[in-house]
Amino acid sequence: MDSEKIRPILLTTTTIQRKIQILKNKKKMQENTYITNDYSKDALEKRKIKAANFRESEKRKRISETPSPKETNDSASKKIQRTDAFQLMRERAYSMHEKNTYRNN
Repeated sequence: MDSEKIRPILLTTTTIQRKIQILKNKKKMQENTYITNDYSKDALEKRKIKAANFRESEKRKRISETPSPKETNDSASKKIQRTDAFQLMRERAYSMHEKNTYRNN
């Protein structure tokens, strides 16, 4: 017998709780043994396609979220330039008083 040969064992559990318990304790097994889910070839192919699509969409998402050095946030900078800081502070200060002499003029 060749001890290096991979010999799969199919294990069927009666409850999901038992399956979860086995998968949680798989790190306590010997180093040369492992546990994986047994999927059909169709299911494996679908999972492989979904994983590839997910990786591609994540890659596109990362690229789209990366700011370009040429692009700046023009909408925020224009708003800041339009706002007069002294006028803004004046309105905030007068909003605390009951009698606003500044706004009544």
